[in-house]
Amino acid sequence: MSLLFPAYLAGLLGLALPWLLHRFSDQNPPEQLFPSRRFLEATTPPVSRKQTLRYRALLALRIMSLILLCLLFAQPWIKRDALPSLQQQHHIIVLDQTLSMRAEDRWSTAVDKASELIAEVGNSHAQLVAFDSQVTVRATAASGEDSDAEGDSLSSALQEMEPGYSPGDYGLLMQRLDRLAAEQTLPVKVWLISDMQLSGLPAQLNALYTPNVDELELVDVYINDQINVHISAEAGSTDGATASVSVSLLASHSGRESGNDPIERTVVVESPERELAQRTVSLSFGDLTVLSFDDLVLPAQSNPEFSVSIREPDVLLEDNMQRLPIETRQATSIVLLSEPGSYDGSASVFVTTALETDGLAQVEPIQGTALQVSHDTPHLINGRDLSEPIDIALLQYIDAGNNALVFNQTTYAEGSGNELEGSTVGVMEEAHPLALGDISWFGTRFYDLPEFSLQAEDRVLLQSADGQKVLIERQTNRGRLLILNDPLDGLASNLPLQPAFVALMQAVVRYFDASTSVPSQVVVGERLALPANVQLINTHGDAIIDIADRAQASTVALAEPGIYTVVSARGEQTLRAVLDASEADISPLSDDAISAWQLRYSPDDAKDKTHSTDTSINLPTSPVDADSTRQTLWQWLLPLAALLLFAEGWFSNRRLNVRRDGS
Repeated sequence: MSLLFPAYLAGLLGLALPWLLHRFSDQNPPEQLFPSRRFLEATTPPVSRKQTLRYRALLALRIMSLILLCLLFAQPWIKRDALPSLQQQHHIIVLDQTLSMRAEDRWSTAVDKASELIAEVGNSHAQLVAFDSQVTVRATAASGEDSDAEGDSLSSALQEMEPGYSPGDYGLLMQRLDRLAAEQTLPVKVWLISDMQLSGLPAQLNALYTPNVDELELVDVYINDQINVHISAEAGSTDGATASVSVSLLASHSGRESGNDPIERTVVVESPERELAQRTVSLSFGDLTVLSFDDLVLPAQSNPEFSVSIREPDVLLEDNMQRLPIETRQATSIVLLSEPGSYDGSASVFVTTALETDGLAQVEPIQGTALQVSHDTPHLINGRDLSEPIDIALLQYIDAGNNALVFNQTTYAEGSGNELEGSTVGVMEEAHPLALGDISWFGTRFYDLPEFSLQAEDRVLLQSADGQKVLIERQTNRGRLLILNDPLDGLASNLPLQPAFVALMQAVVRYFDASTSVPSQVVVGERLALPANVQLINTHGDAIIDIADRAQASTVALAEPGIYTVVSARGEQTLRAVLDASEADISPLSDDAISAWQLRYSPDDAKDKTHSTDTSINLPTSPVDADSTRQTLWQWLLPLAALLLFAEGWFSNRRLNVRRDGS
């Protein structure tokens, strides 16, 4: 038996403590003062006896407990000289399906390696696993009478696999493999077929170690001297006639040696009709290069689009071109709801004017209740008497994932005594996404706002200097509900007559849009949150979300790059799915890093690897002797130590005579 951390055996010095406690546990008899010995009869002095240990069984329990605790910290292990045979193992064959495997000849090499492994494991227990942003078991085989058919199932699943466009993380892979290995009763050996991409290393290198995996074989299929240049671009227009394009270039090399010479690439910007600009640039491997193209004339069409590409081909063609749609901003559709019997003529004018300023929103007036408003309409503004509870129809509209701004139409009552001077803006919630602190409230006065009773979950965002509640956000299950405690008649306050009202209404629209909008760009493989009542059309024109699932918010991961279409009540919006720049970097792990990783699992195989001089990545290695694998013993020592500690506690409470009188 050997120890991983023998320094912890220094704790055995603490064994002297229980011995000392037991050795000197007896108390000396107390001395009693006596005035005189004159009239006392002489007695024979007592014979002194040697002090002995008491409670020897308890002492033994305490000493054994300390010894076991020291051994647990020292982590003993024993040598396991012989590895199990193929038939005594469960094999997990992992095939890398990330974007970098699309580089020339890498995937075909990986498939050949996987086919050889499937033939090698034969009738053993085996699984075929695909690895990219997710880890998926593609096929499983178990030893038995139909082993040939099960081997064919692995081969059939292998032929159906192909590389994707998503990035990968070796740390997440190993953690998922650890859970798969924990489900097996046989020792588990993992065969990882990958190009050993440098960008796949996790942030925490300890994530590469999985205790339930007994052996790890890294099958490296990278191809030396390959070059790739990844391109990413963004376009924007401020005047609707010309646009600016920013292009980022990152060159990478698959060689494991340094000192590669710079390369030249030509970047071309085109519209559907013609070439707009081109530029040749020198690129150094590993360095980001940014180019700018300004004053490019937009094509005469409703949805103009540019394409940016690299003229020279490389090993990864999928990231050599990007399409850049240049969208024109569409007005947000908002319903202004007027309920029967209410009067909000002036308020409707103020609200409509503020929302339609600069074309931010398009207001649609509707007479009736919230039942007449389609749930596909994302935003609603409604004036109502807030002295009464909000009706169930409006609450159901909000719970469908929509947003509402309610302003108080309580009848205005004169006589507050503050009509002339008014009160200025007082306390505001500046940390709220509405960014109320960025609005200029100069000249805004609140005279006599209606009384408003807060509920337990209400959050006051804005109030006047004299404590009148102006803007409140009420907690709801899904959507957002803002309450403006102002009739917007120009009498309770001058807010609707001030520029601050326009800024406030536009801030509300942007806040509401943030909960129902979809970003314009997402990385392939990442989860995208979609609000309710939204449909996503892929690059082939097919709907991604089922009709039954549209009524609720959902998440989806886009598997392919390209231009997607988002259809919602706000109209159509383009969504650009782009490739991950780090995944397009084909720089590989060094030989030292690969050997250090594999050494934790199969030292016999790793010790013969050829080591390079690159030590930029130092993975933690196992201190175990390379001539054998180890089997730890803590699983046996831990319950035994717990049992001894329990016995010591029980014995000490049951057997010790505790002197309570001080004698």
